[in-house]
Amino acid sequence: KRSKDGRRDLLVVTISIENPPADTKPEIIFHQMSMPNAEDSDKSRSFQILLTRRFLECFNIPYESGGFDPDDIPGATGKCLVIQDEYEGRKGNKLELPPLRKESTNMKKAPQKLVKAS
Repeated sequence: KRSKDGRRDLLVVTISIENPPADTKPEIIFHQMSMPNAEDSDKSRSFQILLTRRFLECFNIPYESGGFDPDDIPGATGKCLVIQDEYEGRKGNKLELPPLRKESTNMKKAPQKLVKAS
């Protein structure tokens, strides 16, 4: 998929929640990752790579410094927080991916749900 402005490639992954609590009606979550391009600043490129690495590690998808194989995504499972978010006036669920092991964080530990990528 291309971004709205047509300047960058996006990878959109469909996420479903496995074994949701009985009192909820979980929806499909569309998780979007922006792929770095030549026009990005070093800071922007590093941040995009960090966000992608968080997703890949959370879902146990192999990667190297040269990238990853998108064909490894379907069927992958992982645990992360699902939070409610609002975008362009619409409320929806969003993944809150855990930081990488080597990232320092002061975030409190919260319960996580098993989610499945497709």
